[in-house]
Amino acid sequence: MKRKVLDLTLIILGITIIAWAIFVSAPTIEKTAQEIMNKIEPARETRIAFVGDIMMDRHIRRQARNWGYDHFFECAEPELKKNNFVVGNLEGTVTSYASVSEGKPQEDMNHFRFTMDPASLLALKNSGINIVGLANNHTYDFGKEGIEMTGKNILKAGLKYFGNDIDKNFRTIAIEDNKNKIFIVPYNQFFGSREETLSDIQKLKSDFAFDGVIIVFAHWGDEYVPANANQKKLAHEFIDAGADAIIGMHPHVLQETENYKGKFIAYSIGNFVFDQYFDESVKKGGVIEMVVSDNKIKSASLRETYLDDERRVCLK
Repeated sequence: MKRKVLDLTLIILGITIIAWAIFVSAPTIEKTAQEIMNKIEPARETRIAFVGDIMMDRHIRRQARNWGYDHFFECAEPELKKNNFVVGNLEGTVTSYASVSEGKPQEDMNHFRFTMDPASLLALKNSGINIVGLANNHTYDFGKEGIEMTGKNILKAGLKYFGNDIDKNFRTIAIEDNKNKIFIVPYNQFFGSREETLSDIQKLKSDFAFDGVIIVFAHWGDEYVPANANQKKLAHEFIDAGADAIIGMHPHVLQETENYKGKFIAYSIGNFVFDQYFDESVKKGGVIEMVVSDNKIKSASLRETYLDDERRVCLK
């Protein structure tokens, strides 16, 4: 009987040792397997660029009657097309309504209400821009109907979009390319909340199977001045919650970039195509060029843009 008990004890001990060895070595085995897979199929890169404010109403709409909408993008087009994805902030609605801003003086509030001709979206597509964000201070310029028409027109033009406050299916966007997953989450200082954006980030991070890059596309700050304390506080909160990068816009000028806990922040990348030419600061903007590999941001840098004498945006 004692022999049987001893044999059973040895068997249990042996099983326990084997199980422990498997448990301890599992990460090593997994890492080795991943290294082998990487040699068989190396991680491929996804190039994604972010451009600033795009608004094709008011003076742009009038100039387009002579030049066409493609004119404003033709200088930047060769560089933009080097990317797999180009994301821009669409500053206004896209509807069949007539412009109410064209020809209006600044003291008239309609001077700041934007709606763009659906035909203008083809110029974005032709230039290489394939995703647009709608979460900004002009989202509701033409009410709920304006937002609905904008979404339909964007999809009809063959573009993708996010930042729709009415249709939650289009609030965020997930991009998958070369086995890289990129999630873009909006923050809108004007019609959104810090809590919404934090919730979006946390929902992604709480998924056990989550593997990807989270980028916050933020519309915030004060116009024509450097980044304020609230922008910096929010950016740090978003990164602490799990975001991998922050791309900001709205101030119409370039603001500083920052590296926070190894994560890239661009507080404002200024104008891209916009009818502001009154000062050098608003004629300059930026493009964030990012490379994602193996579901991590491999590099992110700012490349300056400028509006030339023919109102075309060009990359330096």
